Amino acid sequence: MAIEISEIEVRNFKNLKNVRIKPGKFNVVVGPNGSGKTNLLEFFKLLRKIYVERNPYPFLEWDGYENVVWNHQRSLPIEFRLETVERASLNEIIKDQTFLKDAIKLEKIIPLTIYRSIYASFWADKSENLKMLLEGMEFKIPELDFKLVVEKSGDVWTVDINGKLYKQDAEKVGLESLYSFIISSLEDSLRFSDFGWAEEPIKDLFVDQIIPSVCIQRMEISKSLDEFDEMYEKLLKEPLAKGLKKLGVQKLEATAILDLGKEEKMKIDLSSGLISYLFSKAYAPFLIIFKTALLLPLNLTEIKYKRILPTDEPLKERGENALDILALTQLRENKLPDRIEYALETYFNGRGYFKERNFYFYDLNTRTEFSKEHLPEGMLKLIVILTALERNPAILMIDEVENSLHPEILEFLVEVLKESEGSVFLTTHSPVVLNLVEPEEVFIFKPTTEGIEIRNLTEFKSKEDLLKELEELGINLGDKVFFGLT
Repeated sequence: MAIEISEIEVRNFKNLKNVRIKPGKFNVVVGPNGSGKTNLLEFFKLLRKIYVERNPYPFLEWDGYENVVWNHQRSLPIEFRLETVERASLNEIIKDQTFLKDAIKLEKIIPLTIYRSIYASFWADKSENLKMLLEGMEFKIPELDFKLVVEKSGDVWTVDINGKLYKQDAEKVGLESLYSFIISSLEDSLRFSDFGWAEEPIKDLFVDQIIPSVCIQRMEISKSLDEFDEMYEKLLKEPLAKGLKKLGVQKLEATAILDLGKEEKMKIDLSSGLISYLFSKAYAPFLIIFKTALLLPLNLTEIKYKRILPTDEPLKERGENALDILALTQLRENKLPDRIEYALETYFNGRGYFKERNFYFYDLNTRTEFSKEHLPEGMLKLIVILTALERNPAILMIDEVENSLHPEILEFLVEVLKESEGSVFLTTHSPVVLNLVEPEEVFIFKPTTEGIEIRNLTEFKSKEDLLKELEELGINLGDKVFFGLT
């Protein structure tokens, strides 16, 4: 059950004053210089500084908050919303949440679309300390008419269940942050490569602490545990049960095989299973941030002349440690990744390898060995991008992908990037790249006095409208983008 990014909203970051983009799996961003193409990548860099690096002074990278906020207005907060979508089936979800996995059967497959969003508002004080003003999460299952919002704004927690609002003071909830525990649990899971480390504690965070503390509030001593459970059931299980009833699924039975071999029918609580699944994977939007790989214009001089030290650290945005990462891969696997070997042999007619803490390329034509200091920049850039892909990023963002690359290699890269599991964002000025993609994969960034305007190519009704826009912006999209326009 793959989780993908479905919507990005950014407000007040540089010239991204108020933008929304619904990306696909493969996305190409075009526009004139200064249009904000790179700012989209830099915003994800900021998110990683805040949530992955936990940097209390994330804006110092840009010499202060006034250099990242819209129009240098320090009084404005920067805001964002990141939404993920998971297309699953009720069958899969319930099997995932019960030990009777092989015994559960539904007469029909019931598809569900699960949306999980995180949204926040923050700024910096005069000392450049990060100040979080608002943290929120939203869960939606449209097929069940179910929507839940959990939000902390200042000292107040709010829970909204299908339009019914509950509020509570932060002191009574006992949590300073909505995000910090989820992120810590996710870090543990990534460290041990086991999401089981995160799922149960995160589910308990919502089910046992936030929802009861905000919605049920202070329980009187006279209230029994049964009464507490009854109140909780009305909060979450009843709205989900109504949605399930609308789909014609009210009860589910499974056959359990007991120790003595006897079969027994058991009723499965669908609502409880859905609640557990919804909350246990609340980390999904954060996982996107943790697994984002950024490649801004590469530091090819550093890549060429830096001494290689094998490492398993994240790929740096300028690619300086790509060969270090690749060297460790060769030590572990006794070879380079297949894609890299194929690319070097196909497009450069040679083989790459590490020895004596350096990278070498053997040219099969001339039977000559070259160290990395003497390799063409296009080869090194290709290796860096393919190394990024080997990390299986949830999002791979590459700025000005065409620089230093031959058109034939660009065609190979686009094909490989489209086949990758995660989402891809490329910024480009190259008609060569644009002739390799579909119109629905292209977004135009247009500067305005109020920031930028983003349009997908499919939003243009005619060839004339698109040509007029391109002429105004001074960009060339090649020929393929006009197919289907009259």
